[in-house]
Amino acid sequence: EAANFLSNLRAQKWTDAGTRFVTFDLVIYNGIYDLFVSIRLAAEFSHTGMVKPSLIVTPFRVGFTRIFDFVHMAAEIVLYLFVFGYTIVEFSEMKNMKFFYWTDPLNYFQLFNIIIFWIVFAYRVMFITLAFPVMNSVEKPGDKDIDFVYISSLF
Repeated sequence: EAANFLSNLRAQKWTDAGTRFVTFDLVIYNGIYDLFVSIRLAAEFSHTGMVKPSLIVTPFRVGFTRIFDFVHMAAEIVLYLFVFGYTIVEFSEMKNMKFFYWTDPLNYFQLFNIIIFWIVFAYRVMFITLAFPVMNSVEKPGDKDIDFVYISSLF
């Protein structure tokens, strides 16, 4: 099918000998499962005449659409509060024990875990700040184009 699609493009003068890359993006919505599927079909033409096709299929859900999404968000908030409390306890332990805190190898592992968790938390906050404007643009369609490939990369 990809070869027929590309030969049709060439017949209609969409491509010529100088074309090196053709991409076709398609978004499908399944209302039953409330899922979008972003499909990207690409063909790369080498200078020797070889065609290298590729296909990327990304299913995703936009926004909080199910009860489970809100339960998941509430569980995340509880987890963040728990780790915030644990971080305070760990830093107070550092303050009280001073140098002796660093003699226990397990404390290095705990501190590493806390640092990684807060890095992931910062990434999550960045994700949410990028995703909410995109979700609003999907819910209120206007005359602007929506980049569903970008949206699927967020989700």
